[in-house]
Amino acid sequence: MAQVIFDCLVPTAEIPELKQRCELLLSRLIEYNKVGEAQLRAVEQNPALLEGVEKALRDTYAEQHEGRELANAEVIRMLMHIERPAHSLNGLVMVLSRLFTPAATLPRDPAALENEMAFELPARYPWTVQVHP
Repeated sequence: MAQVIFDCLVPTAEIPELKQRCELLLSRLIEYNKVGEAQLRAVEQNPALLEGVEKALRDTYAEQHEGRELANAEVIRMLMHIERPAHSLNGLVMVLSRLFTPAATLPRDPAALENEMAFELPARYPWTVQVHP
């Protein structure tokens, strides 16, 4: 069983909605046979973090949002257990990351994709991830 741990900066009022979206995504991954089992085991508020992680998340948000701070936000830890992914665990983690950062619409022109930074979208909730296979 793999353990996926996201630490993310989220406005306190939005935590219940994010939890619901995560549970829905995990159930759809099971429904579409992308994983054998998937469960959101815990949502921890104010988890113990390595030094500098919270500052890095806040700085990332400010950098991506024209210097604005994320108001009334706190760091939460979302602990997920994943069993029997159909494909790569890394690919699955990227799907899960869409909870925090929206997917960009990419052009079909390969030449346009050479400047991939032009298509990146800011994170709604800055995040870090740890994966324990």
